[in-house]
Amino acid sequence: MLLRGINVNGLVEYYQPDPSMPAVLPQTKDDFRRIARLGFNSVRLLVSWSKLQPTRGSYDTAYVARVKRQVRWAADHGLY
Repeated sequence: MLLRGINVNGLVEYYQPDPSMPAVLPQTKDDFRRIARLGFNSVRLLVSWSKLQPTRGSYDTAYVARVKRQVRWAADHGLY
């Protein structure tokens, strides 16, 4: 299988020199539909450890749910 992929970075925490300007735009289900229509068959879903585990031993379950939702959206459009 030949994978044709693209990075998806809407869940990543980036440095923001200007807090009034978002560093990334949130992904929507429609973004994954467009990615598939452009001919891609896989995504590299970027995540931030600092958001996954904001403090040692404590996981952000809401962030995990957001990751799972985007994985599901990708799968819904045939993306690995």
